[in-house]
Amino acid sequence: MGFLSKLFSGSKSAGKGDVVVPIGTAGSGPPGTSKYLQLKQEANGFLDQGKLEEAAQVYRAAVAENPALSEAHLNLAYVLGELKNNAEAKLHFAQALAFDNDNFDAHYLSALLAIDEDDTEQAILFSINALRVKPSSSEATATLYKVLALRGEFGKIEERIESLSNVNENPAKVQVDIACTFATMACQGALRETLNQMALKHFEAAIELDDSYIHTFTNQGLLLMVMGQHDAAIDNFRRAIFVNPSFAEAYYYLAIVCQTTHRMEAALENIIKAISINPDHADSYTILADINWRLGKFEESVFAYKISIEKSPASVDAYMRLSGLLAELGLHDEALDTVHKAVKIRGDSPEVYYALGNIYLANSQYRDAIKVYQRALQLRPAYPEVNANLGAAFLGAGDTQKAREIYFAITKLDSRNKGALGNIVYCSSFDPACTSDSYLNHARAYGAVLTELAKPYTSWPRAEIAGRCLKVGLVSGDFIFHPVGFFIESVLAFLDPDKIEIHAFSNRTKGDQLQTSLKSRVCSWNLIAGLSDELAAKLIYEKQLDLLIDLTGHTNHNRLPLFAWRPAPVQATWLGYWASTGVAEIDYIIADRQAVPPEHQSQFTEKVWYLPDTRLCFTPLSAVYDLLVSPLPATRLGYVTFGCYQPIRKLTEQIFALWGRIYQQLPQARFRLQGADFNKPEISAELLTRLARVGIPAHRVMLRDSTMRFEYLHSHAEVDILLDSFPYPGGTTTCDALWMGVPTVTLAGNTMLSRQGLSLLRCAGLPDWVAETEDEYVAIAVNKASDLPRLRQFRASLRQQVFDSPLFDAPRFARNMEAALLAMVLDKLGSLPS
Repeated sequence: MGFLSKLFSGSKSAGKGDVVVPIGTAGSGPPGTSKYLQLKQEANGFLDQGKLEEAAQVYRAAVAENPALSEAHLNLAYVLGELKNNAEAKLHFAQALAFDNDNFDAHYLSALLAIDEDDTEQAILFSINALRVKPSSSEATATLYKVLALRGEFGKIEERIESLSNVNENPAKVQVDIACTFATMACQGALRETLNQMALKHFEAAIELDDSYIHTFTNQGLLLMVMGQHDAAIDNFRRAIFVNPSFAEAYYYLAIVCQTTHRMEAALENIIKAISINPDHADSYTILADINWRLGKFEESVFAYKISIEKSPASVDAYMRLSGLLAELGLHDEALDTVHKAVKIRGDSPEVYYALGNIYLANSQYRDAIKVYQRALQLRPAYPEVNANLGAAFLGAGDTQKAREIYFAITKLDSRNKGALGNIVYCSSFDPACTSDSYLNHARAYGAVLTELAKPYTSWPRAEIAGRCLKVGLVSGDFIFHPVGFFIESVLAFLDPDKIEIHAFSNRTKGDQLQTSLKSRVCSWNLIAGLSDELAAKLIYEKQLDLLIDLTGHTNHNRLPLFAWRPAPVQATWLGYWASTGVAEIDYIIADRQAVPPEHQSQFTEKVWYLPDTRLCFTPLSAVYDLLVSPLPATRLGYVTFGCYQPIRKLTEQIFALWGRIYQQLPQARFRLQGADFNKPEISAELLTRLARVGIPAHRVMLRDSTMRFEYLHSHAEVDILLDSFPYPGGTTTCDALWMGVPTVTLAGNTMLSRQGLSLLRCAGLPDWVAETEDEYVAIAVNKASDLPRLRQFRASLRQQVFDSPLFDAPRFARNMEAALLAMVLDKLGSLPS
């Protein structure tokens, strides 16, 4: 019976959309002539289609047909109000009331119109009259209270609630009712701080009157929870439990606030207690499932969601949450089946379509996601979360420009939207039209917002460094089968535990075999997924680290905002991104001189810290599968097969144009492209059409869908030479190909990202495969493909060559990294940390 329950069940700030018109109010006059009814029906049709001008014109005709009918004037007045023709709308509302002074809708809509015109006196009068006609109207009551609050007449609200109370009612309950009214109004936005304080005042008055009235504590706890005063909220729920140890609702809310503050074991204990008292409360099982999800107990979480659904089959919330968990676990078919059940129950819910779109997005079904998100926006045009993910779907589908437009539109409505600002930075990092200066401006704008929103730590108590190793934290959402996981695995294996103590902070609950391996190589494993930036920063701060490193940058599952809280005295970024983060509180970016020549240091807000050989060290996972380098396929087929494993968003028209030039000189060549959904008819048709434009016929193209890692590595047996994308080249794909004996032709640019291929190939001893111009890119591909004996010999020796290079030398890289980590701490702090 908390005020939040009232709010979430449908109570809201009244607006013109709250009254459904056209209407046929009882007592609004005679039904009218058949001509009038025909006109009304026609106008209603226009109104349903959103054609307000046409509706107004026909409603005018209806008024002319029956000028003494209150309903006719009311319908016309409503549409005029929607058209912002307030003066004429007021005249017809007055006419409607002249013919029927008990017309509730006319009084109520007149009150809303008066609020629009800041005429609070009239708004109060109309609201009171609406309540005279319908005393139980929550909409009219909310409107009256809103106007009184805007006028600062809080006493009148209190008096009205008291006057409506039963004379025998518990005085504490009356105070709680007043407090809940103010709290509900505060949740709706206007005068939030003032109304919250008014609510707290009445909760305290209720406690003074009766300190055993249990609902005082639960409702005050809810308000404090909304206000972010979590410890005080916990105290209130515990006081409610002290009054009544069998009060399930108090345990339920206590579990929620404990979950919010990452007190997961306490959350689990309290929700189990709530269920033991009231085993039929479906939402308790949903919260139990949420907690188990956060704890990594996925089977228990799935089971709890299913019980919640069983207890309340018509509630879509559990379906949507379950579908999200199933998608994270990689069970996409089951996730889709689950969320489709929610669609059947609530096909008019934008939240349901948002959940469905998220499943498609998680499975890289970008075009399906776009359609579903657009449906959600039809149902609720102002839905920032949907717009953000719609941008991600367009980005995945290769329409970077559309994604950028969406993100910029979000920032126009909310200039401090961290997600949209970060996505603008991400898109700009590989936009050929975006200059280095422009990129840095976007990155700095993002970083400035993070700084503004954070409350950074300014001192870091840590033990003396003498006699202990350096404490380093790694933050990432990619400690799984992911390029970051592949690159970091062997590095962690060779770091000296007597020198470096690693603490991992994972922003993804999902685990896999690689994550299990990584967990075994760190001193502590900490899950920060679901934690606020403040709580995650606090958790990291309490580890008393010397250095904290971001491994994600602006890519998915990043936690850059927590770095603005500066939970460690020295902070750096490395590995998972390829440009400046723009976060002022990140001191260093770890790079190599091939990717970032000294003259390019001005492209970063961070200080560039150079590793001697390479910023990357690759783990050859194919060794696990005992895959051998295959013979050169061109020897058997008689023609060269060029391959590319890049997603569609990286494949620009500029790239295809160069491939067309290569094909002109090697008309027997074939092109093998592999990526997510490349076998889907609409995507394959798009790719073949684009290639045909540059002269490459469909019969010379092989399109393959993405596969599991073993099949992907094995597919290199069908490829002679990889053609890199630009300005967003491959990283993992280039290293995988080198290990499988397939060299890559890459085109170097003037940014860290566009020079990634250059850095990898030079480190592996393949400088002659790096082009500095587009003409060189074409020439290298043609020349290398034209000398099959040499290419065949090179393929046979390539694995050993790269294995002996710094790119695959994990012990060497680990020693270099150890030295760099200590040197950064010394550089920042000026001496050994103490």
